[in-house]
Order: sequence, then structure tokens, then C-alpha cells
Amino acid sequence: MPKYCIFDTETTGLFLFKDPDTGAPIPADDPRQPRLAHLNMILLNDDLEEEAELDLFVKPDGWEMPEEAGAVNGLTTAALNEVGSPIATVLDAYVDIVQGGYILVAFNAQFDCKMMRGELRRAGRPDLFEETPNICVM
Repeated sequence: MPKYCIFDTETTGLFLFKDPDTGAPIPADDPRQPRLAHLNMILLNDDLEEEAELDLFVKPDGWEMPEEAGAVNGLTTAALNEVGSPIATVLDAYVDIVQGGYILVAFNAQFDCKMMRGELRRAGRPDLFEETPNICVM
């Protein structure tokens, strides 16, 4: 029986899926792409019972929360600096879930999975794209 991870990300903005000038796809780790600010994961065991919840904020490192994005997600650079963890810590938790065999479930999974893919690449890690089964409930 499968295990599921219901997850959601909050970011510094929206993804650019295509270059506005050329129409070419823009990689997840392109400098123009948003940064991960918050990752929430609810883990369900194979009986669909909640076994854990991880609520992880990211400490900004070379980026800030834009006012427009903060108006939507309620996050500020100051708050993230206060309660955030290094991105490596957040990525470690995500990788553990993917490698633990969980199926990721998200509303607009394409966005959230691409967000994680970009942060993994920025950190010089494998992006786990092929190893990340996901279900979009949108």
C-alpha cells in the first residue's frame, strides 16, 4: 500500500515556465525563478493515517521576500531570518521523504515539484525529477 506526503510550498513569486521573449522553456534553477520560503509536508502511512507533519521555513541566503509575494503568503524577510532554517536542512527533509517512497500530493503539483527541483539544483544536488511520483489534486 502506498504512503503519501501532502505538501505545499510558499515562494518569493511565480514560476516563469517560458521565456517571455523567445518562448523557450526556462529551467527550474534559472536565476529569474522564485526561491523557496516555506515547505509544509503532512505524511500519511499506508492506512492513510497522519504519522507526522513537517513545517519548515527557509532562512534567506542572498534573496529577500518581495512585498508582493509577502502580501499573498504572509511571509517577510525578517520573519524568515528569525525562524528559518538553512536551505540544506529543508532539502534534506524533502529528499528523505522522496527517497522514503512517499507519493507527493499537492494542489498544482507541477509548480511545487518544479520549485523543489530548482532548489535541489541550486544546491548542487540531483533534482530527483525521475524519482518523485506525484499526484496533482487541482
